[in-house]
Amino acid sequence: MSCGCVVFARDGGGRAGVHPRTDPRQPGHRRGERQPRRPPSAVDGDMLAVALRRREAEESVTSIARHLGIGRSTLYRTLAAYDEAAETTAGRDATSR
Repeated sequence: MSCGCVVFARDGGGRAGVHPRTDPRQPGHRRGERQPRRPPSAVDGDMLAVALRRREAEESVTSIARHLGIGRSTLYRTLAAYDEAAETTAGRDATSR
């Protein structure tokens, strides 16, 4: 190929497969450009309620995440954001009295 692309495989039709970061047809192919990010995995209110109940029952975050079908780090981030929001709300309620 004359485009300066990195060829990593050929399919059965003889067309060269090109790595997406070096393929000029793909966004973000130039050095320094950011790749498009995957949309964040959403944890809805029902999932959060289940996670909170299980955490109160002292179940491990790993087993909770596995049960909900989400990543462990996603659950850690979600629980941390929930705890921070709850702490902020509790602090605000205490000062407004």
